Amino acid sequence: MRAYRKAGADCLFAPGVSDRDTIAKLVTAIGAPLNILRSTGCPSLAELEKIGVARASAGSAVMRATLGLARRIGKEWKEKGTYDSLFDERFHLPS
Repeated sequence: MRAYRKAGADCLFAPGVSDRDTIAKLVTAIGAPLNILRSTGCPSLAELEKIGVARASAGSAVMRATLGLARRIGKEWKEKGTYDSLFDERFHLPS
């Protein structure tokens, strides 16, 4: 990461890093804004802000969750012939 900084990067992106201590060490070591890709086991947004992370991204997780719901709906239609999951209000935008 230091090489990117030396080459002129004004911020750095660390995908795949989710350990709080590692993230905190990176914030201190790189001397530039750090961007983190949120993943399972990653600290909360409040904790990331507290340790100095400049930006947190969901990346493709939102799209993958949406495709998972579409798969669940299709599987229900195919296997049960029903479509209750299509109208599950937990997954609907407010009216």
